[in-house]
Amino acid sequence: MVAGKFIAGIVLAGSVAAGTLVFTGAETIDNVKSQLNKYSDMIANYEKSEGSLLSKITDIKGNASAAIAQANDTIADKNGKITALNKSKAELEDQVKYLNKCLAELGAKADKLSADLKTSQENLAAKTAELEATQAELAKAKSDLSETKAELADTNAKLAQTKSELAEAQATIANLTDANSDLEAENDRLEGEVNAANSKVEELKVEAAKANAAVADKAPLTQEETDAVETEVPAVEDGDGGSK
Repeated sequence: MVAGKFIAGIVLAGSVAAGTLVFTGAETIDNVKSQLNKYSDMIANYEKSEGSLLSKITDIKGNASAAIAQANDTIADKNGKITALNKSKAELEDQVKYLNKCLAELGAKADKLSADLKTSQENLAAKTAELEATQAELAKAKSDLSETKAELADTNAKLAQTKSELAEAQATIANLTDANSDLEAENDRLEGEVNAANSKVEELKVEAAKANAAVADKAPLTQEETDAVETEVPAVEDGDGGSK
């Protein structure tokens, strides 16, 4: 809109120059045009930076969402494994209680049931092996749990970093928004100056039209009319009647 008014001002200035008057505000209008071009470039650079920041924010949000989803999947998987291991542990603990009960009963009947005791000892060895295997599984479960906690800590660190980057990007956008407001205010001021200049051009155009109308029926003296004008004057006489 400002550029259009500026062009209109140039056209009017040209029409005034064709008459008897000359418009001397061209330098001011050129300065305004230079400032407008400068601020147009600044606004274009701002829009380019804003687009780049919005793209970066979109990437950061996507990476954060993917990291959170992966962390949730990992936690759910580990929780399932822990639940299954806890169930196995409870079952094994019940079996251990049962075995201890059997051992107590076998100890009481050791003298009478030596043959049965041998068999029970064999069964005990088998159950002990199972217990050791269960203890190994529990140890592995604890190790897996530690790894899960480490992965969760790493994920939380990445999430914190992502939030920090997002906050920095939002602060940058806020600063650019403030700068854009200043540019818009300056653009409005320059537009007002251009409007004022265009108004002055309109005034000069009206005055030029009046001047042209005033001299439209006036023709300069011809050479003959100029030569016919009497230019001699009588001499001044002194008191004695003589001339000097």
